[in-house]
Amino acid sequence: MRRVFFLVSFIALFSPLHAQTSSPSPSPSLEQRVADLEAYINNSARGADTGSPVTSNVAGPGPGHNAWMMTCAALVLFMTLPGLALFYGGLVRT
Repeated sequence: MRRVFFLVSFIALFSPLHAQTSSPSPSPSLEQRVADLEAYINNSARGADTGSPVTSNVAGPGPGHNAWMMTCAALVLFMTLPGLALFYGGLVRT
């Protein structure tokens, strides 16, 4: 019980030290927001075709990653029927 109390108090004491505060970034203009959305749909970074070092405000993968995840989900779905057949086949007495 003491270990749990010590662990919880340690986390509560030192967790605010790791919190990062950042200054609020300025709101992007309409052109920047549209460029971010176009880059997301094209699965590239904003300004990749112009060579500008501007970073995009849209974080995360684009449609290509979504398609890969859907493909993986379909493969797992196709494994369900053979898995059930093998499972129930092992329960049958000879």
